[in-house]
Amino acid sequence: MVSHFADCELDESLYQLRRNGAPVAVEPKVFDVLAYLLQHRDRVVSKDELLDKLWPGQVVGENALTRCIRAARAAVGDDGTKQAIIETQHGRGYRFVAFVTTDSQEDVSRNQQEDNQKAKSENGLESSVQSLESENRLSPTLDPRRESLDDSTPARSWSVRSSLFLGLLLLVGIITAVQYLSL
Repeated sequence: MVSHFADCELDESLYQLRRNGAPVAVEPKVFDVLAYLLQHRDRVVSKDELLDKLWPGQVVGENALTRCIRAARAAVGDDGTKQAIIETQHGRGYRFVAFVTTDSQEDVSRNQQEDNQKAKSENGLESSVQSLESENRLSPTLDPRRESLDDSTPARSWSVRSSLFLGLLLLVGIITAVQYLSL
């Protein structure tokens, strides 16, 4: 899932933080802290919960968590004074307070597929037009004023496709007539 907030995007599937479209290098634990706070932005997350969930079974002091929070704030353009994205609730914990919009992975892949389909259809249309143009240059047209390809043969008034179409039409007509007469 991709979450958009302030001038940042957090892509949890790629483990990537982007700011103004450019990737921001963050340590894995800093990314985990940021992602966890973002996922639980509907409430205040206690320091104990963060320590338990992000450092399970390890003895880690609050200093490691404080350092990760400071690095997460710096990565997203926030700080301890401004607290526009990560807010400290003194004595309680931290809360992600920035406005967030999300794209699910299905939305992202659907958008990528739509973009690919548009590109393919545009390329397909261009190649079809080019194919028709080259075909028209190579095959004689229905224009009776057109000169013959060489002096010994008269100008062909039908293309091969037109001849095949008429032959097929004639065959369908014959089969229909035979079936009608047999009844």
